[in-house]
Amino acid sequence: MRKRITSMITVISLTLCGTIGTYPHNANASAKEAFEDISKRSECTKVFDNDNGTYTAYSNTAPIHYLNNDEWKEIDNTLIEDSDDYYRNKDNSFNIYIPKEYSLGKNIKNPVIMNYDTFSLSTSITDIKMPDRPEEETFSEGVYADINNEVYTTIDNSAIAEGMKAALKKSASMATYHSIVEDIDLDIAVHNASVSESIIINKLESLPETITYSISVEDAIIKKTEDNRLQLIKDNEAVLILSPFTISDSSENVNVMQVEYDLTESEEGYEVTLYPAETVNRMSSPVMPLSLGSEYSYDRPFSTVYNSQASPSSVYNNNYIKVGNEANNSYHTIGSFLEDFSFYGPYVRIVDSTFYYYVTSLSTFNNPQPTIKAYSNNVTLSTPNWNNTMPINSNYTIVNNASAQAGIAAPSVVTTGWNEVNLTVLTQACLNYKNTNSTVGLANNGFTLCLDSNSGSATATAYSENASSNQPIFTVTFSVNNQYYTLEYAPLKYNNIVNNPGSIYNFQNRMNCYAYALQIYCKNRSAYSELYPGEIGLSQIDSSYEFTDITTFGALKYATEHWANYASSHNCSLIDFITEQMKKDAQAMDFTVEKLTIYDTTSLSSYVNSDLFNENAERIIALATLRNNSQFQFHFYLRNGNGTCQNPNHYSNCSIWTGKMGSASVDGPAVAGCDATIESVICNGTFGDNNCYSTYYKISKTTNTYNTWYYYNHNDNNTGTQFVYNT
Repeated sequence: MRKRITSMITVISLTLCGTIGTYPHNANASAKEAFEDISKRSECTKVFDNDNGTYTAYSNTAPIHYLNNDEWKEIDNTLIEDSDDYYRNKDNSFNIYIPKEYSLGKNIKNPVIMNYDTFSLSTSITDIKMPDRPEEETFSEGVYADINNEVYTTIDNSAIAEGMKAALKKSASMATYHSIVEDIDLDIAVHNASVSESIIINKLESLPETITYSISVEDAIIKKTEDNRLQLIKDNEAVLILSPFTISDSSENVNVMQVEYDLTESEEGYEVTLYPAETVNRMSSPVMPLSLGSEYSYDRPFSTVYNSQASPSSVYNNNYIKVGNEANNSYHTIGSFLEDFSFYGPYVRIVDSTFYYYVTSLSTFNNPQPTIKAYSNNVTLSTPNWNNTMPINSNYTIVNNASAQAGIAAPSVVTTGWNEVNLTVLTQACLNYKNTNSTVGLANNGFTLCLDSNSGSATATAYSENASSNQPIFTVTFSVNNQYYTLEYAPLKYNNIVNNPGSIYNFQNRMNCYAYALQIYCKNRSAYSELYPGEIGLSQIDSSYEFTDITTFGALKYATEHWANYASSHNCSLIDFITEQMKKDAQAMDFTVEKLTIYDTTSLSSYVNSDLFNENAERIIALATLRNNSQFQFHFYLRNGNGTCQNPNHYSNCSIWTGKMGSASVDGPAVAGCDATIESVICNGTFGDNNCYSTYYKISKTTNTYNTWYYYNHNDNNTGTQFVYNT
């Protein structure tokens, strides 16, 4: 499968395309200080270090890099002189050759030429038949090109990283030919991975009856498919795909119809004859100008298409995306992610993920404030038409619902200009899926944008990645925990995805306080279950162990539930019992556990600031215990990394502590206080009893929470569950 895309869009318009607008204002709050991490480049993505502990990945909806000798080089489509007859784009995986002088007719001297790899394609307009002279062949004398290498002129918002702005500005250029025939101009625009030809019709009466293109391909054939696409096939591989031709008007909701065309072989290769006037005559009160287009493309890493209730078997892939809810005709947009999330790794926390789209027109009908909801696509759809994407059912999960997950943006009111959809939940779920070998989270099948059912009748029309300006952009801001034990709270990393009832193993409903302290989880499809200290290492044997009768889960459970009897018969303390069971688990899991001589916040401060503690190889956990009614209760807390406490009045190494009560989630990074307050939390807050005791331990283990799990097997004869790490 080819990784590059190259496309050619033929557009008929009565006016020039819209101007380039300003990109979203809040894509990156510290972009002025950001610098690119070149090692993290991919075809469509740049990653910037924001110089504040976070990174932002900008994923364009078309490539901004191309692979050259195993190096991702930046695309530069600046048009430069190549010869006496042609301009070409400066630096890309494909070369487009644009004639300095363009003429129209069957004997055209200099066609537009595109070369990629061993493939070559040339196109030319050979005839435009007008309504009043249908039998007359149209031709023109040569018209010289005006070159514009500053197509992107207003991407000046400080929220976008400067390196990203520069890449976007270099990604587009344009050649304009004025009056190739009377009242008709021609624009040829070069984008990141596409070349568009726009025929500008300056008068309505000049709308052509037919337009004929000549296409020449070397050592390849062109076939028309049942769904009106054209496949350019070389060596039995579809090198290029030409999507169905569509024509659109300029009404607020942009009416779109497929255009009939004929494909015939000719001496030069192939001829494509389009019938725009015939299509327009079938439109109901079309609003001018009209645009007719299609595109040649390789397999896209990202795409946005939309489908329509009125044409349930069609998929529209043109200059626009549409989301709407009208009488007898609704619209959905389906988008796919650019990346497979492989470069993020297991220690990434998704801080924010946003899809930005530019609404060029909005028909509100009876509702002035329509809102859009985003759903995940839980199934793969090769052709996402209306029939197989509606209704929204169990194959979809809402991913931008504020009430479902704290901190996630609600569906926002749609307006003209830049809009955004928060996809943080979905992005984290896709990352989870990648990091757990397809076990947890959601597969990367993209997303669907729908109008909120409460929005009444409305339609938003936005630019797609095929447009010449204001293409969608996808941003992901994330933080990286490079130190194993500088644990950063990540609610979406440890939680089930919103409204998804799937089998979740390693998230918070699979962790009790002890499991959370060890940063492991229970692999079990049933409801929440506790992990007893010692349960994993029941079969471990050591000559120093005192409680040699605890060899099965039944014995462990009996001791904990009948502690007064067990303690009396063994003349032992509760702390010693738990410590030994923890050491059994450590032996089974291949880490060490050491009971520390820490009694208060002062001794804790002295220890973490001494040479006895290495935060990059060790972490500290605290045990709160309480003997109550002849039984005992216990709870564990986890110390995060040095310096994570933000209180300016505390010492520089002061750390936050986090705890997890029962099957509840971790509520925030400071839920259990910090080094300066943890004793107060343990003694007064854990069980609401001042007879509580605190014990501190140092453990050493490299953990990858995503795949650190144990088998759950609570039966009395169990002698230790099989621990599996990083499977």
